[in-house]
Amino acid sequence: LGLYGAATTPSAEAARKAGERAQMRALLVSEGLVGPDATDDELVAAMHAFLARTPSVLVATGLGDALGDRRQPNLPGTTDEYPNWRLRLARWRDGAPEPVDLEDILDDPRVLAVAKALNTRGPAMLSPRR
Repeated sequence: LGLYGAATTPSAEAARKAGERAQMRALLVSEGLVGPDATDDELVAAMHAFLARTPSVLVATGLGDALGDRRQPNLPGTTDEYPNWRLRLARWRDGAPEPVDLEDILDDPRVLAVAKALNTRGPAMLSPRR
């Protein structure tokens, strides 16, 4: 998109993101949520399970995340370069987005895994208000 500043290059940004992914994987492994060889789909479910453990009053997810969609909605600083709010709901298959009908969403095992992970959250996780 040509949005990198002089101080940031595409390769530097890719290295930063790879480092963040490695840190997240290490955290999820240390928490016992996944093994060291977890697949991307297992990592997504584990991230949601980790979120469910937090004391936050509100935990939400995007349906695209559960479907494995790797496109970034609402990319800051763009208007015409990227479709932002016009991304059609899609699941990720064979390295590319594939449109998905609403009727098929609940049959996707990734959606079920994320729903199960978030469903482990209960009232005991909430901090009492003072």
